Amino acid sequence: MPTKDPQSLAAKNRRERISERLRTLQELVPNGTKVDLVTMLEKAISYVKFLQLQVKVLATDEFWPAQGGTAPEISQVREALDAILSSASQRGQLN
Repeated sequence: MPTKDPQSLAAKNRRERISERLRTLQELVPNGTKVDLVTMLEKAISYVKFLQLQVKVLATDEFWPAQGGTAPEISQVREALDAILSSASQRGQLN
């Protein structure tokens, strides 16, 4: 069997990695697996913008009246998120 050109192998590996990353993105984007690639990428962009806005809202002091109007420290938020993600992962809710 002839050895494939290293450039062809590199291109094949690149395509496989891109496909793998796109599948992962499809799983992360709401309804990403139910639409074509371009629509899924548009949904991903929209979803990331939505998440960025949520982060801004959560970082505002006005969002936290129960804490005296002060947003928690980033380290507190990270600890809480890690606990939530760990719990969800243990219950099999995350891949």
